[in-house]
Amino acid sequence: MKRKLKFAIFCMLFCWIVVFVQFAMTRFYVAHNDVAQAFARNQLVVENNSGDLQNLSEKGGVVKGRLSGRISADQKEHLTSHLFHAWGGAIKSTYQTSEYYVAYGYTSGISFYKKINGQKINLNLAITYDEISDETTVYLGIPLLNSDF
Repeated sequence: MKRKLKFAIFCMLFCWIVVFVQFAMTRFYVAHNDVAQAFARNQLVVENNSGDLQNLSEKGGVVKGRLSGRISADQKEHLTSHLFHAWGGAIKSTYQTSEYYVAYGYTSGISFYKKINGQKINLNLAITYDEISDETTVYLGIPLLNSDF
């Protein structure tokens, strides 16, 4: 009996150590991996007026990027997954209409968040398409987008 108890305690401590290491690595990764790299990996052109990209995870803000042409619903989900993954985060919920696609997520790598419907949110992505310029525009807000898109 004592052997099983010791093994259970060892397993519990090992799991907590793994969780702590993952948390610490995510914080470090997000602080040292800027949004420009995440956008570049997904062929998104960051617009010049997007603000201070270096301090986005510390102060929050909005980054605007664009892709040429229209992207499909699957490509939107794939892009969202990649961008959230670059921040060490996960998608909490999505909403899609014919006009736009919006995703909400959370990462422990960003210390501040908003609580919406009982869930912590600190990543917000919106994707729209402009038929005139034939461009897909991507907005990434930390913690939330506070402007029209």
